[in-house]
Amino acid sequence: MQISSIFALLLISQGLTWIVACNSIFVHSNTSFFEGSHTSKPGCPRKCGDLTVPYPFGIVGLNASCSINPFFDINCNTPFNPPKAFLARVNNLEVLYISETKIRVRNAMAWSCSDEDGNITQEINLSMDLSGTPFSFSNENKLTVVGCNDVSLLSTVNNEWEDFISSCVAICTKPQDLSNGSCSGIGCCQSSIPKGLRSVYATLSTLNGHSKVQYLNPCSYAFLAEQNSYKFATYDLSDSSFVNRTIENVPLVIDWAIGNRTCNQLRNNNEMIICQGESVCVDSGTTLGGYRCNCSHGYQGNPYLTPGCQG
Repeated sequence: MQISSIFALLLISQGLTWIVACNSIFVHSNTSFFEGSHTSKPGCPRKCGDLTVPYPFGIVGLNASCSINPFFDINCNTPFNPPKAFLARVNNLEVLYISETKIRVRNAMAWSCSDEDGNITQEINLSMDLSGTPFSFSNENKLTVVGCNDVSLLSTVNNEWEDFISSCVAICTKPQDLSNGSCSGIGCCQSSIPKGLRSVYATLSTLNGHSKVQYLNPCSYAFLAEQNSYKFATYDLSDSSFVNRTIENVPLVIDWAIGNRTCNQLRNNNEMIICQGESVCVDSGTTLGGYRCNCSHGYQGNPYLTPGCQG
């Protein structure tokens, strides 16, 4: 297909985040909840291979209550060496890292390949859905296109002409135009995505045919990449291993939160907030509601587990 045109206050100071809410100021530290002695629930495994799995996440095993709810269950696939971790209830996504606010997962991508006449020989679209889960696609990801005379349209449904949320155009006509490390539109482009996305669908199209640049760029690619995790190289345009190499080395970032209510909503309704001793409730900031718990300044540990954060 051818297309001719494409159309609460936070202050960071000395490693502290100041949260302004309810006419009060709370201070919490950015200390990792891996650093306390209580990372996982008692009796539950702490690691899957190289991955530390802190509560509210938990590794599925003999103890079925290692996570806060089934969406936070981690399957530890031991046939791999080292073992690999997967979100058990969310499309079996492979988990690479878990932090206080985000997880990094193995990526997926769209690609399109053409023959010397410009005819498409292979076409794969990108479709990922987190609907109904406590997870959403972080706006730390960038819609990234690698190709010549290619455009990707990102929407929230399986229909490229509806619900546009981002687009990106990469152009080039000759090798001299390309520059290693540059992703500003020549051979590579990146565009921002909004917060709070639960589903994404990306397609690839050509602006004016691919036959003139097929020798330079037989296949084109579109994917979401954590900001600064992908560095464009000119050989990416013709490297047959690009898909596997990118999926392995460029992660996708997903935000997580507890529930779908903010801290104030829970307090106003006298509903339970699970933040334990010396920790504070902090809104997720994803536009979807939900909250997380952070240790107060000077304390560290896992704020979701008794006894909470320790000085």
